[in-house]
Amino acid sequence: MLSMGIVKSFGILYKELLDMYGQGAGVTAFIGSIASFVQAFGGGFCIALGFFFSVFATKLELMFITYSLISGLGFGLIFVPCSTLINFYFEKRRALANGIVVSASGFGALIYPYLYRFLFDEFEFSGAMLLLSGILLNCCVAAALCRQPKQLSTMKKNEDQSVCAFLKKVFTFRWELFKNKSFFIINVAFAVTLLGYGANYYILPAHVVHLGYSRYDAALCMTILGITESIARIIMGWLTDLKLLQPKCIYAGSMLIGGIGAIVFPLTSSFSLVCAYAVLVGIFPATFYTLIPIILVDILSLDLLPAAYGLVNMSMALVFIIGQPALGYLNDLTGTWNASFYAAGSILMFAGIVTFLEGQFHNKQKNLESTQTEKDISCTEQKLIASDLIENQENSEMAMPSTVTDRK
Repeated sequence: MLSMGIVKSFGILYKELLDMYGQGAGVTAFIGSIASFVQAFGGGFCIALGFFFSVFATKLELMFITYSLISGLGFGLIFVPCSTLINFYFEKRRALANGIVVSASGFGALIYPYLYRFLFDEFEFSGAMLLLSGILLNCCVAAALCRQPKQLSTMKKNEDQSVCAFLKKVFTFRWELFKNKSFFIINVAFAVTLLGYGANYYILPAHVVHLGYSRYDAALCMTILGITESIARIIMGWLTDLKLLQPKCIYAGSMLIGGIGAIVFPLTSSFSLVCAYAVLVGIFPATFYTLIPIILVDILSLDLLPAAYGLVNMSMALVFIIGQPALGYLNDLTGTWNASFYAAGSILMFAGIVTFLEGQFHNKQKNLESTQTEKDISCTEQKLIASDLIENQENSEMAMPSTVTDRK
C-alpha cells in the first residue's frame, strides 16, 4: 500500500512538477516511466532515500535520478516478491489471495492523493517530499515481515549453499520462457495493459484540471478510482476462484470494456461522468494485476512463476518507459489529453483481442495434443495386440510338432 500507492498517486505530483519546473508534459511524464522501468530492483530504504534527495532537487533533471532511479529501485524490491510469494501459500483460493494483496495498492491510491494535496499546500514541495520519505521508511518494516513457506525453506536447506551456486541463481534469467508461444503472447498483452491502464493515474488528474475543475476534484477522482479498484480486485479474485470462466476470458473482457470506456471518455466534460469513468477503470482494467499470477500459473507452472513474473515486469517496464512519455507528448502536440485517452483505450482493446486470440490458439493446441496423444495410445495398443497375436501364433506353431509326435 505504501509503495504502490505512491506510484499510483504520481498524477498529483506530476501536476506539481509541471507547474514547478515549467517543462512539457512529455518530458515530465518520463520521470514516472523510468520509475516503472527499474521496478525489478531496489529496496524500501531506496524509496525513502529517493524522496529525501528530491527535497534538494533544484532542476527537473535531478528528479530523474532521485525519484525515477533511486525510488524506482525501491519500488521494484517491494513489489515483485510480494506479488509472487503469496501464490506459494494458496491453491484453492489463490486468485482471492492475490486480489486481497493487490487491493492494498488501491487503498494507497485512496489515501495518497489527499495526503499529497495536503502536504503540498501546507509544507510546499520540499517539506512534502521530506515527510513522505519518513512515511515510506515503513516499507522496510513491512519487508522484514515477509516469510517464505516452510516447504521452500526446507528445500533451500538441502540445496548447495556455495557462493557460486547462489550467484548463478541470482543472475540467471529464464529467457527460454519466451520460446513458449502462449507466454510470449500473454507477456505482450500484459506489457501494453500496464501502459493503457497506468496512464489514467498520470493523465486523468491533469485532464480533470484542464476541464476547469479544481485540483481537489482531481484528487477526488483518484480517490474514487482507488476505492473501486480495491473492492473490485477482491471481488474479481473471488469470482475467478469460482471457475465460472477462464481467467484469460475474464482478463480479455475487462480490457475490451476498459478500452471502449477510455475512447468514449473524452466526449464528455460532466464531473459526474468523469467520476463514472474512474469507477469503470477501477472495476475493469485495474483488476488485471489480480489475474497476472493466475494466468501465468495456468500457462506455465507454479515453480516458474517467480521467473515468469520477473520477465513480465521487465517487459511492462520497457513498454512503459517508451509509451508513457509518448502519451505526454500527445498532449504537447494537441493541447488536450483527448488523444492520450484514445491511445490508451486502443492499447487496452489490443490487449484484450490478443489475449482472446491466444486463448483460441491455446485451446486448438490442446485439442491437437490430445488428439495426437489418443492416436499414439491407439497405435501403441494396436502394436501390443499385433505383438500378442504373433506371440500366440508362434507358441501354437511350436506346440504342433509335439502334438504330431504324441499321435504317432
